[in-house]
Amino acid sequence: MNPLKQSRRVEELLQLCQECGATADQVNELNDLLRNDIELRLVATRFLQLDSMLEDEFQVRSTATRFDAPSDTQTVLPGNAFIVSHAGQERGRWFGRWKVVLAASLIGFALVYSTLLYNKNQTSLQLANDNLRPMRIQPRSEFGNVMTVTYQEGVRWERDVKIGDQIDVGHLRLNAGVARLNTAYGAVIILDAREGIVNVEIKPDRSLTVHQGTVFAKAYDQAIGFALRTPTTSVVDIGTEFAVKVAPDGQSDVTVLDGAVTWLPVDRSVILGRSMLAAGRSLKFRSPSDRHGLNMVNPDEHLQELRAFTSRINSPETEDTPLVSESFDYPLGVMHRDEGGHGWKAPWCKNNKAKEAPSGVVRQGGYLVEPAWLEPSSPRYTVVSLASVSAREFAEPIDLSVDQDIFLSAVMRKRVIQVPRDDRCGGGITLRSGTDSKHFELNIDMRERLALFNGETYFGGRTLEPDNTYLLVLKLALRRESPDQLFAKAYTIDSPPAAREPTHWDVVSEPSHQDGFVDQMRLWAGATAIAAFDEIRLGTTWNSVVPIRH
Repeated sequence: MNPLKQSRRVEELLQLCQECGATADQVNELNDLLRNDIELRLVATRFLQLDSMLEDEFQVRSTATRFDAPSDTQTVLPGNAFIVSHAGQERGRWFGRWKVVLAASLIGFALVYSTLLYNKNQTSLQLANDNLRPMRIQPRSEFGNVMTVTYQEGVRWERDVKIGDQIDVGHLRLNAGVARLNTAYGAVIILDAREGIVNVEIKPDRSLTVHQGTVFAKAYDQAIGFALRTPTTSVVDIGTEFAVKVAPDGQSDVTVLDGAVTWLPVDRSVILGRSMLAAGRSLKFRSPSDRHGLNMVNPDEHLQELRAFTSRINSPETEDTPLVSESFDYPLGVMHRDEGGHGWKAPWCKNNKAKEAPSGVVRQGGYLVEPAWLEPSSPRYTVVSLASVSAREFAEPIDLSVDQDIFLSAVMRKRVIQVPRDDRCGGGITLRSGTDSKHFELNIDMRERLALFNGETYFGGRTLEPDNTYLLVLKLALRRESPDQLFAKAYTIDSPPAAREPTHWDVVSEPSHQDGFVDQMRLWAGATAIAAFDEIRLGTTWNSVVPIRH
């Protein structure tokens, strides 16, 4: 194995050990790599030096860990070797993972002590650790049951409903056409009124009652457990795609396209009456006491038609392809100059130093939890640490003299690690012309405001909740004969965007004018902040940069 591959393997194994996900063989492999190779131990030191500022769980877990006396199976080796033991018992395996973290941390802290500073700023490693707090997970109940209209065709609503509208609890009637609604917690609902009206009621308990008509449902992640109720049965989604059709007399058809659902007759006990329906099954329930249902005629033909319909409504072909995209699907640990993503000329690098590795760490899970309504390309993301900049060049520069709209989106979370705050705790995304000048910027500033820069002036807008995950969207309205203008909006985990650009933005710049081109993107964090980024997209339409789950 060459040195570069060995370094990456060490970082991956350290990440697994910190998450308590390493197997016995993986821990032994890490020991073998680090035991007699000082260069690899320095790689591990650098990884943990950065990670100590970025890893939420590390600080929590390390304060609760006890280290017992060594077992008989441990061996003391000369030099600064890393030792992890596996005695074959669960306790030995658990402590083994932590010993590698402790040993690496001690070496890392010894090296850091000699410099005490990181990236030429005055914030020490200890200060970063002291200010890391566990992430707050928003309880499911706080999401409510608000649904956003993200698609419609040939519709005739009982009341005026447009794409982008958020529908709260209450009755909703579609007299004709097809509409799609997305919930904040990851469920997708399709109302199909091509052959008859759809009359539904949105309940506050994350359920939907279908009084009449055809409704499709699909669940992702936190949406598992979403329920569709009819006059005869309750259908609970356990991670699937299914359809419910309710006739005017209350009889209900339930068809499972993928996965499985549980169903319960309305007048039966929750404990005794529940049954399961698997993919490819289609039953008709004739009354509230119907415990078995009738198999539908020609189920294969029926299923084929339903699948074709939902595939058309949810087809990615209806979305535009971004010019540039990045999901950071790279090896875990300190970022290297890897090829990846789409629409880039070269790999990520450090600031304006094209041949140096970027100033970031690739992570997975924990700190940055993406919204349930977002379509992720990869479970990984990057964290830009204190006073750092990672840069990457576009394959095709953006001509600022051409009449066009350019959209930029990114998932972002910023954390300030110094109290009281100072003017160095911002973070964001900058669009530049190489090393020449900064043209545009979208950031979360030192006051936690969503802010814009148009090449001349900063514009502060909506104040954001600190240390939360957001989908940030920037629009550049570039005009040849009139001034350019910038618009930005932030979407929270419980407030999904619509399928069309909004009419109201959180912050709008004053008109200005810029010539030249933009060919580089930079991700940055100030000297007293860290910032995590994911799902970066650059395109010419709203749909190309807002990947809503369908």
